Amino acid sequence: MTGLLNDSKSDRIQANQVIAILDSRNRLQSTLLEAQKQVKVAPAELTKVKAGAKSGEIAASKEFKSWVLKS
Repeated sequence: MTGLLNDSKSDRIQANQVIAILDSRNRLQSTLLEAQKQVKVAPAELTKVKAGAKSGEIAASKEFKSWVLKS
């Protein structure tokens, strides 16, 4: 994480004063990309369930997709 530190010349900090702002953009971007991948996979999973796929087949497919998404 990167951040911005308040460049105040004063040694004293006031109550409720912002002294630093952390930038978590990279972590949030990674979370967003993972969620977008899951959104792409979800319709296929729903189609399998509606078609009556067995739970073992669905579990195996999820494990495979999880492996693919990590790559």
